[in-house]
Amino acid sequence: MFRAYADSLGCPAEYILFPLLTVTASFIGTHGRIQINNSWEEPAIVWFNVCARKGQKKTAALNVLARPVREIEQDLQIDFKQDNPEAQDKDLPCLLVDHFSFEKLHQVMSQNNKVLGAYDKLT
Repeated sequence: MFRAYADSLGCPAEYILFPLLTVTASFIGTHGRIQINNSWEEPAIVWFNVCARKGQKKTAALNVLARPVREIEQDLQIDFKQDNPEAQDKDLPCLLVDHFSFEKLHQVMSQNNKVLGAYDKLT
């Protein structure tokens, strides 16, 4: 699947694969564990950066994965609003953080105990 998306965008498959692994780990969450062998397990926490020069289709690849995550997030927010009619926007469940601030990070972590960061540019 990721190779087909990468081919359609004209970017390396890694631009899709590594963010896909990050999204998968985020949905597993920090309470889920990955068992490496009978005596070794780790939480599902991964960090990946896709680094390339400008114009190499990094953003297009990131958008392939961000779109379905945003759709899931919108469904969760609709359900949350129905269950909590007085909820404010800051109270809504958030899965994807695409701009960094410590305030936003704290908000998402306190609600979800996990965060999926997707940043178009890092400096």
